[in-house]
Amino acid sequence: MTFPKFKVLILVFAILVVTVLFWRQLSLFFDSATLNGLIRLGVYWLAFLTFSLVFLILIDNRNVVYLTYLLGVGSFFLFFVFLEKTVAGVYAICLLILFLFLIIAYERINKEKEARLKISLKITWRKGLPLIILGISLIATVVYYFNPLIRLNQGGIEIPRQFFNLVTKPFSEIVGKMLPFYDSKMTIDEILTAGAVMESGIPSAFDGISPDLTQKLAGGNFKDINQLLQDPEVGDLLRQEIKRQTQKKNESLLQGQRAEIEEGLGITLNGDETLDEILVKVVNGKIGEFIGPYAKEISLGISLALFSVLILVGKIFSFVIIILARIIFNLFLIFRIVRKRAVMKRGEIIEI
Repeated sequence: MTFPKFKVLILVFAILVVTVLFWRQLSLFFDSATLNGLIRLGVYWLAFLTFSLVFLILIDNRNVVYLTYLLGVGSFFLFFVFLEKTVAGVYAICLLILFLFLIIAYERINKEKEARLKISLKITWRKGLPLIILGISLIATVVYYFNPLIRLNQGGIEIPRQFFNLVTKPFSEIVGKMLPFYDSKMTIDEILTAGAVMESGIPSAFDGISPDLTQKLAGGNFKDINQLLQDPEVGDLLRQEIKRQTQKKNESLLQGQRAEIEEGLGITLNGDETLDEILVKVVNGKIGEFIGPYAKEISLGISLALFSVLILVGKIFSFVIIILARIIFNLFLIFRIVRKRAVMKRGEIIEI
């Protein structure tokens, strides 16, 4: 294998790796939506678009480009499994459209490159980048429609708990200020028990507290629980003690307290729900009352809105993608992976 062919092989391998990582992160994000997952997805999105621009302008062999992107687009099915033939068919059509957009983008970039006496990377890349962004946005939108963070089914709407992971952190911090030993994994029964501690004080609220906690609290100021909780170990011991006390607490008393919450929120509670899960129940219940009859229309509307947003984000970040691609291209020049040279082009004019 000659050195130029080896460099082409490295470029092919790089674009395939970036494509596979993007599909993988897209599937992970819709399985469990988190802020970190969204950031990683954005990074892989930028990487895919950036490496695509570099790949498309460096590779002249159409067969290599077509085959590489055919494999890259096909790797989508490594991470998305379909139980319904209709869903699989829709994905296949959309992936075919993405593949065609990539090919058209390559042809436009290649045509612009050949037509110019002096190549302008910015202008050349702009001939193909919008099509690539359009194709990726289409795939992401279709993935959302069939694997939504907001699920609409059976005429109702359901927002899963993963969606709330992005928005409940500030809420947890507020609760933590009211209950200094609050933990996001605490159940509603444990929170009710913790509330009793705050109202009546530790000595009167706890019956037979653990020796470790007794030793830690010995000589402490029970009226200022915040001061006590400056010691992380005290907070951990209190959380453990609350779990013990919840198990010992009168079940009928807890049921009565839960009943008041159920009446106010219009939901049913078993006692083992966390605040996040309660929030999910409340939101799903309230939204479902208003949206249920229009579930399918709303799902389609959200998908179309997402598609528009992705296109807009792509346009906004186009200059960033081109800058990143230019940096990579210049690094290739510095390390002599690629080279530029002047050539004489034949041409003709028509005149009277």
